[in-house]
Amino acid sequence: MRTVDGVLGTIRSIRWSPVILTPIAASAALLGADAVSGSAGGPMSLVGDAGLAFSAVALAFIMDDATGDAAPATPVDARERLAARAALAVPVAVAGWLLVLAVYHQVASSAGTAGMGERARVGAALACAAVGFAAVGGRLLAVGSPGAAGAGAMACIGAASIVSPKALLEALPPADLLCPAAVLLGLVAVALGTREPEG
Repeated sequence: MRTVDGVLGTIRSIRWSPVILTPIAASAALLGADAVSGSAGGPMSLVGDAGLAFSAVALAFIMDDATGDAAPATPVDARERLAARAALAVPVAVAGWLLVLAVYHQVASSAGTAGMGERARVGAALACAAVGFAAVGGRLLAVGSPGAAGAGAMACIGAASIVSPKALLEALPPADLLCPAAVLLGLVAVALGTREPEG
């Protein structure tokens, strides 16, 4: 990242399609749902909240390191490569998430039920948890796409939360505690998942 070639190489190493296309697809889904059902609270909330969640979780794909095979021949370790990819991809992911939020507010009258701060905390928690799952998946499972593993894990958790009994969900800690815990656990998982092998 210290030279032009380094920046260009980092840009090429990022798997951009999920980061860019997910919020575009989510925004299109919101506009389509608005065209079909208008600003009906239930359907629009479901599409909007799912779009925001998927747009946040798409950040997990920064764990896909296209330069990983050549990494042993370079002096740059996994954490430095991840930090370089994150420096470029996180602003794009945030812009995509904000695009979905703007479309959501435009088409759904119920979008204001949660404040911007609360939505941002949840989005950050989802993104950090997804990246953490991707780091662990890439390290322990040796999957071809750690990002897909992280996004898949978050999709499974989301599906489980939909079908879980309401009493179980109410027993979870409040979002004020759950969100910071998800961010912290995600960062710890990334630190462990990107640790260089000893000796």
